[in-house]
Amino acid sequence: MTLWQRRPVYGGAACFPLSVPHMPLDQSLKRHLTIIPWIVAGLCVLECLAFMLYHHATTGYWAFYMPDTNSYIFDGFTLRPPFYPLFLRACGFSTDMTEPTMIAVSLVPIIVHVLSVAAFTRMAIGVGGIWGLCVALVYALFPSLGILPLEMGTESFSMSFVVITTYLFYCMLYKPSYVLWIAFTLMILLLQSIKPAFLFVPVCVAVIGIGMMLMPVDPHRRILSRRLLVSAAVCVAYILVYSAGVYYKWGVFTPSTVSLRNDYYEARLAGVLDPKCSPDADLAAVIDSYITNRPVIDEVDSSAWIEGLDLTNKYDLAALRVTIIESRKKHAAKWRDYFVRKVSLGLSESLIYPGTDKGVFAGYEFRDDIGRFLTRTGVTWWIPTAVALAMMSLLTLRLAVCLRHRAGCKKARYGAVDIFADFRCKSLRASSNLRAWCLSSFLVLLLAGNIGVVVFGAPYDFSRLLCPVLPAFFLLLGCLPGLFVHRNDKSA
Repeated sequence: MTLWQRRPVYGGAACFPLSVPHMPLDQSLKRHLTIIPWIVAGLCVLECLAFMLYHHATTGYWAFYMPDTNSYIFDGFTLRPPFYPLFLRACGFSTDMTEPTMIAVSLVPIIVHVLSVAAFTRMAIGVGGIWGLCVALVYALFPSLGILPLEMGTESFSMSFVVITTYLFYCMLYKPSYVLWIAFTLMILLLQSIKPAFLFVPVCVAVIGIGMMLMPVDPHRRILSRRLLVSAAVCVAYILVYSAGVYYKWGVFTPSTVSLRNDYYEARLAGVLDPKCSPDADLAAVIDSYITNRPVIDEVDSSAWIEGLDLTNKYDLAALRVTIIESRKKHAAKWRDYFVRKVSLGLSESLIYPGTDKGVFAGYEFRDDIGRFLTRTGVTWWIPTAVALAMMSLLTLRLAVCLRHRAGCKKARYGAVDIFADFRCKSLRASSNLRAWCLSSFLVLLLAGNIGVVVFGAPYDFSRLLCPVLPAFFLLLGCLPGLFVHRNDKSA
């Protein structure tokens, strides 16, 4: 049975058809569509290898090293979540800044990325048919995304792992397998081990689990909702334990000092940092000297980030956090103006991340040109933000309808006078693409969660920090046509 032929059943009716009704295909063609994900993945391999060989021929390196790579090394691999530093060490990096040229440095991210392409294509075809395949080709072959695995950064792994996590969730909607459940939980833990900001993923999982509990009762859905809640609890517990370890070592309850450095950078950029708000006299004197030497900074000035590195490595982190928080309160109006301007400019960045090699530092000029073209044509992160907000409103309304129908079913069961309740309950089970709506809800929450984390926690490089959930937006676009198309499936 192929992906196109599987039609799981709720209440005797197919509720998530994997073929798109308005795109009829020949049956013999459908039987061969399961190999398309691997064909697309093969094309992606060729593109990645071509860029890797070109990069090596022009620079002498097999990989493009992102700024975060050096930042991890400067920290001695100690101040951040564990996975990425372990990977850098496995690739031969060390604190003396020796940069290896091993081909494995690039091959590992490429392999992970190609697997994510195969998983993405399988999902996209399943939910969107030919339209989904077109979306998958964009994800697999768009030049900037094809170079991303060569960049030794957390974003390259994060994007691939977000896709694989979504694919496991997609599979769990069809089969309550322990193996899938364990793999899904481990992938979320892996995401959190790359970036603590991915705490929003278990929160999304918990929301989906609660939402599925509130829908009309189905044994498979009940099992899945419980497992999702357990997965969310395990992942939240993991990040809390890790944060407690950071608190024990540095005195600040946070998964990483990166967030504290971001806060410092923002306070300096906004011009609200006030040494008088510091409870530590030595720290206040150092901050005052920084402000005196550089009273105004801009986003291209890396000196503020270097200041943050120095302060978090040499001074009390709790005192630094208090200084930042009190400075924001003292200059609330100025901070509010900066925040609004930051969000507006950040969401106006190019939708598809053009790469770290931007502007005068561009190693591939066409990437910078693509980014400018997308920005000029309005293809920015305002689009996913608007889609996420609209879909969240629609999904909330959908859940309200489900709850109303569930209440109607209960009334009918206990002999209430609502003679249409049973009909409404059966209609919901028969005609609604419940699995499609669950998948879409997961994608929307991922998208909204990462946008929220970046808006409130990161002062720069919006497009780079938002790109890990870009596949979720692409897949959501593939889902949209099928969400609003109903059909009577006589084969069910």
